[in-house]
Amino acid sequence: MPYTTGLHELGDSCFAYLQPDGGWGWSNAGLVVGDGASILVDTLFDLRLTRSMLDSMLAVTAPAPIATLVNTHANGDHCYGNQLVDVPEIVASAATAHEMTEVPPAMLAAPIVWAGPLSNWVAACDLMLAMDIDTVVPGHGPITDKTGIAAVRDYLAFVDAAAAQRHANGIDAWEAVRDIAREVGASPEFGGWGEFGRIAVNVDTAYRSLDPSYVTPNFVEQFRRMAEIEGATGR
Repeated sequence: MPYTTGLHELGDSCFAYLQPDGGWGWSNAGLVVGDGASILVDTLFDLRLTRSMLDSMLAVTAPAPIATLVNTHANGDHCYGNQLVDVPEIVASAATAHEMTEVPPAMLAAPIVWAGPLSNWVAACDLMLAMDIDTVVPGHGPITDKTGIAAVRDYLAFVDAAAAQRHANGIDAWEAVRDIAREVGASPEFGGWGEFGRIAVNVDTAYRSLDPSYVTPNFVEQFRRMAEIEGATGR
């Protein structure tokens, strides 16, 4: 399936709305069209993007209006467009609903929350790998299948184990980031991945999970570290 902006039919009245290149803020959404009603999975980062998406869906939602909106999580690029969807029901986990009240669009000026532990993400990947599925619409990036899930799982498991080893050896988190980044960069499996600088946040998340007293750097320092890693690897 081509990785192009817009609505893509997956089959069985299921659709994916894709936003290349899948980086920061460029998330995907899903649409399931039923008999007279549809379910929308996630909105987009702002009202303009969400309006464009909803307009592109009109051909299929006109006879089956969106009746339910499901928010997969509270990151702004998956829910800040909610107000444009006039539905009687929005479905989310209790944790997601709570986080939405803590991270409203007004907090864009103070950005970003990353959650862990990484082992929870690995467990989620394992759960999906055990399902009888052929097509996967990720939160970001192109349509994939179970191989895409397996690749993300292997990456997260690797980072989690590498961070735990360095933490046990008393290595500072930022030193661990740079050390693990060199190892990941040399890996044939992960070395070519985009947004390589995210390793800084991944390792920091692992350290925070390992030590409740660990203090995460502020968001400006987090982005500085990501930029430094990106620059060091020529990404």
